[in-house]
Amino acid sequence: IEAITGRYAYLWVKDLELKYNSIAELLKTAPDNLNNRINKLLDSQKEAEKEILRLKDKLIQGDSSRPESFHSVTINGINLITQILPENTDRKTLGAYADNLKQKNPAETIIGLATVTDNKPLIIVTVTDDLIAKGFDAGKICQQIAIILSGSGGGRPHFAQAGGKDPSQINAALDKIKELIPG
Repeated sequence: IEAITGRYAYLWVKDLELKYNSIAELLKTAPDNLNNRINKLLDSQKEAEKEILRLKDKLIQGDSSRPESFHSVTINGINLITQILPENTDRKTLGAYADNLKQKNPAETIIGLATVTDNKPLIIVTVTDDLIAKGFDAGKICQQIAIILSGSGGGRPHFAQAGGKDPSQINAALDKIKELIPG
């Protein structure tokens, strides 16, 4: 147990009061209203987090049903869908979106989705089961496109990812997927 008295106690209380007033000023409220302001900020943060989750779900569910929101080309009977998603789309959302597209395109389809997070490119590739049976492998595709991104890649035959250091090469990396489809 530690105690302070006299002048030191006064200085300690003044220091706390200064910090308290500084926090109130930072939060643009009166010192007596700090608890209410902090609770409102926490509620606002919770609402913002819910809205982010709602928008991610909308991206996963909604955008995949709009053909204009992604590029689709057929090469030798194989449907290739590629899309660059908004910056900072997290890996989990990218993967869920890829899964949703794959469910809507269950055969003869390769999907390549890309984003940039913290100035680093990320690409997810999925391959349908029928193409895996024909020798296509998402992991091997990612290994090859990762070279373009100055990074590395790999994964399973049906789902893999590639990352790198050069976000300016995302389009070139997605184009490389086209080259890997024999035509």
